[in-house]
Amino acid sequence: MELIIKVISALSDGEWHDLNELSTREGLRNMSMTKLRLILDFLAKYDFIELNAAWKGDPLRTVMEAKLQPIVQKFWKEIGWIERSEKGGKVVGKETSGLDGGQTFPRGNSFLFFPTTPHT
Repeated sequence: MELIIKVISALSDGEWHDLNELSTREGLRNMSMTKLRLILDFLAKYDFIELNAAWKGDPLRTVMEAKLQPIVQKFWKEIGWIERSEKGGKVVGKETSGLDGGQTFPRGNSFLFFPTTPHT
C-alpha cells in the first residue's frame, strides 16, 4: 500500500509524467520499472489514473505517461488538507462553532464536521 501512496503522491500535481520521470521521484528511485508499471496498471484499471502513450525525445520514441484523474486529485488534496489541519486529535484553523462541541469548516456548498469529543 505504501508504494501505491508514493505513486499517487508523485502524480498529485495532475500533470502527465512518464515512467522514467516517475522512477526518479523520491520514494520511487529503488522501484523496478516492472513494479512501477504494475502499480500504474492497477491504478488505471480502477480509474485512479489515466495512462497514455506519447511520442517524446530525440529521436522520437513512444513512452508511457500517467496522470491522476481529476476527482482523485481533488480527493488527495482534501486528505492533505485534513492531515495538515489535525493536531493532537483536534482540527485547528479557521472554524465556526459545530454541534457537540465539534468544529465545522466550510468546503464549497457543504461543511466538514470533526467532533472533538468521542461519541460513546
